[in-house]
Amino acid sequence: MGMAKKKANGPYNIELFAGSPDDANAKVFFEGAMSVLKPKIDDGTLKVVTGQATFEQAVTQGWKAENAQNRMDTLLQSYKSAELDGVLSPNDTLARAIITSVKAAGKPIPVVTGQDAEIASVKLVADGVQQSTIFKDTRKMAEQAARAAQALSLIHI
Repeated sequence: MGMAKKKANGPYNIELFAGSPDDANAKVFFEGAMSVLKPKIDDGTLKVVTGQATFEQAVTQGWKAENAQNRMDTLLQSYKSAELDGVLSPNDTLARAIITSVKAAGKPIPVVTGQDAEIASVKLVADGVQQSTIFKDTRKMAEQAARAAQALSLIHI
């Protein structure tokens, strides 16, 4: 856990971002992340300072960076004396917008996740600014999807 490197003991103050509500994958990603985070929220290890812990509260309409940055600007107003330790971001574009907001507020950069291995975020990961990103090789994913479909007898290859 990257937050433990920055701060040895919790509780850790976090905020949650989700993708666009009109994208079915956004809710699947958020629910998958929450299946890991919710037990830690429930036991007090993680604290969502603003209380915005549902998909509906965390959405970023249109996956737009400006929407994520504006929301982060607003969320940071709840952090008068508290320090933000981590932010769940569903992709790299939103992660960079979140980081931009935190920098503009003059706050320490929290642990920020991402996904899609966008070049700008790969550089931020290498520089230690963004915690992580995920590279998904669509060629391998397509091959595995075809095999799964074939195994389910949905198509014949």
